[in-house]
Amino acid sequence: MWNTYHVAAEEDSCSTPCTNITVLAPAGPPGPKGAMGPRGLRGRWGMHHQADRGKPRPGPAGEKGTRGARGKKGEPGATGPPGARGQKGEAGEAGAKGGRGHPGRPCTGGSSCNTLSGSSFVAFSATLRVRILNAPENTIVTFDIVHTNEGDAYNRTSGKFSPMVSGFYMLTYTGMTTSVAGSAYWSRLKKNGEEIVSLYDRSYGDHLSSCNSAILRLQPGDEVWVELDGKSSMWSDPGGYVSFSGFLIHPD
Repeated sequence: MWNTYHVAAEEDSCSTPCTNITVLAPAGPPGPKGAMGPRGLRGRWGMHHQADRGKPRPGPAGEKGTRGARGKKGEPGATGPPGARGQKGEAGEAGAKGGRGHPGRPCTGGSSCNTLSGSSFVAFSATLRVRILNAPENTIVTFDIVHTNEGDAYNRTSGKFSPMVSGFYMLTYTGMTTSVAGSAYWSRLKKNGEEIVSLYDRSYGDHLSSCNSAILRLQPGDEVWVELDGKSSMWSDPGGYVSFSGFLIHPD
């Protein structure tokens, strides 16, 4: 590399006009590194410098806006169509037995009272028109002549008394032997198959009559009847020597 030097003669050294002379010479060696200058004042970065550096500063937070008014509640929609019927559930467990109901009101309709109208008047009386000889075991006596049957509780076909009015009943039955010496009868009043009271009589050649009674508390569904043991013999005719009767003393 070459350096250019300009040489000019001083005006006082020339008697003639001076001329600039350019001399070409090779460049000298580089000079030593100068000392570091003083540090300049810190400048302020503009937004374009921040963008160049990739570190933009967030602007100041804006003021919080006011909350808008709450909207009105919408009207309920129309009722949808019913859904499909579900499957039938399993049967639940049986509930506890309920308590006893209140007593019914007495009937004031006289003989027209019956179980359908809520009657509390029950009474019956029936007799046997034929004799019974050597009865089979556990023979139920069917008293076929019915004199009274208020409340329709006595069944002349089955021989059983079964009232529909709960309460206390007075029950009586009678029996009579035949005139054949040695003949006898064993009879008993039964409630739902349970023996309550009994009769026994034996003939010595004459007719002998006996009677027994009981006061029982009966409810709808209970049954009461007269029953004979095996080989029992009883005498009766339309005169009514053998009978069965009862009536309500006091309703529940």
